[in-house]
Amino acid sequence: MNNKYRCESVRLCRFLYGLGFDKESIIYHGQEAWLFEKSNELQEALDFFFIMRKKLKGKRINNEC
Repeated sequence: MNNKYRCESVRLCRFLYGLGFDKESIIYHGQEAWLFEKSNELQEALDFFFIMRKKLKGKRINNEC
């Protein structure tokens, strides 16, 4: 499982699957998780996802006054 990325976040899983990454479903601690094959492209998608979430989260906090 070292060459697989385990994803348990529904939002992130759907994002990656929507980009066309192949998935494998497993049951992990009683809940479904998806496994994605690690690659440079997967890492780029993960970086983009987390950078944008951080930017949008900061924007929401600054707009709340």
